[in-house]
Amino acid sequence: MDDLSKQNRIEKILPIPAKYANECIITLNKKKEIIDINDKGSELCGYQLPEIKSKPLKFLFSNFNSQMICDSWEKKSTKVKNIELVRKDGTGLYVNMLVKTNNVRKILVILKKISEEPLDSKKLLSQVQKELDKNKRVIAIQTILLTAKDELLIELQNELNLVDTQKCPELEKIKTLINQNFTKSQEWESFKLYFEEVHPRFFRALKQKSSEFSQGELKLCAYLRIGLSTKEIATILHINVTSVNKKRNRVRKKLGIKPKENIHTFLSVL
Repeated sequence: MDDLSKQNRIEKILPIPAKYANECIITLNKKKEIIDINDKGSELCGYQLPEIKSKPLKFLFSNFNSQMICDSWEKKSTKVKNIELVRKDGTGLYVNMLVKTNNVRKILVILKKISEEPLDSKKLLSQVQKELDKNKRVIAIQTILLTAKDELLIELQNELNLVDTQKCPELEKIKTLINQNFTKSQEWESFKLYFEEVHPRFFRALKQKSSEFSQGELKLCAYLRIGLSTKEIATILHINVTSVNKKRNRVRKKLGIKPKENIHTFLSVL
């Protein structure tokens, strides 16, 4: 079999776009475990396939960069830039990453070397800080919108309660619609996504201190963490201020917060 036929046979088994034929390629399964690496990939990483087969891709990256990669994949991004690959000899190498899914449902990770010198730490820190600031602004805007929407619905609900629904039966349908449109679980999940990018260890730290937190108590802790007032939290959770205070006291007990200790201060260091 000539070289061309051999190459065609290989590509049929594991299709690789021709334009990436000379790149460093790591092949993953759906679990993001390494199942193959080409010769250029081995040369770049310093590992042969038996040494890293079935290892997660994060085996080759620092914890910080592994998180960046996972975050990008969760957001369906195919490009990750300026990440540090940790080679077998312990040295670092900076690469750009391109992720492709080929037609046998395997993930191709194409690594392009950009530098063996660490990037400017101040510049990198600035980039990270900008991303955090952006997510903080998103959290603030989402919280304001959630609060404003629920405040409006509460106001409408109070006004409707003053009207005799027997004279206007249609008002019952309007009341039902209002109740159905208070802050929903998908809005919380959207808020939580941005919250965890700014405070990635927060919920894990809470659960390490107590495994008995309810979903409502976790929400309360998140809202306290970003500095919302009791009234604002009551509006978003659609409960009264007294109920918020009771929830907060239960959270204090589960976290073992001392009577004179401020819960905002306690949560701010998690």
